[in-house]
Amino acid sequence: FNLLAQRLDSDVVTEADRFAFQNCLFLMVCSIQYDILPSCYRLLNHHQLQFIDHCRRLTNLENSLEKVLISDDIAEDTRRELFHHLLLLDPRWTIPLVEDVYPHLRGKSFIIDPSEDYELKFVISPDQPFSEHKEKVKKAFLENGLLYASQRLHDEFSAFKQGR
Repeated sequence: FNLLAQRLDSDVVTEADRFAFQNCLFLMVCSIQYDILPSCYRLLNHHQLQFIDHCRRLTNLENSLEKVLISDDIAEDTRRELFHHLLLLDPRWTIPLVEDVYPHLRGKSFIIDPSEDYELKFVISPDQPFSEHKEKVKKAFLENGLLYASQRLHDEFSAFKQGR
């Protein structure tokens, strides 16, 4: 079935499989209990080995997430891959870094829709004013406490709640 699905929609399935595989690598490296066996390294390609190295840098307690994610040592694509895996792992660490990884979002109101791919998707788009989305924001707040919301949206929502 999986082979058939790949043939019918190869781009989508391959990208989903790639994300899932890298997420497994990411979680293994980030976990204290597991590490990748040295014998498995020969099965990984260069990009995956670099990805593992960057994951290790992220989990090193001497490094801050900001330093690692905005480092010039990391290619832009890899930075965004790491960011999306971090977003799924713990949005409380990651949401404050959105504007460093995606500078065009600086100072905007938005809610990210956490997805299992490398494209940034939104519940509330950063290009639309808060006033147009009050009901959507209230619904998102009830569902997950605005866990994936930008700081500006948090501020606007707090002001809205106090103004009631």
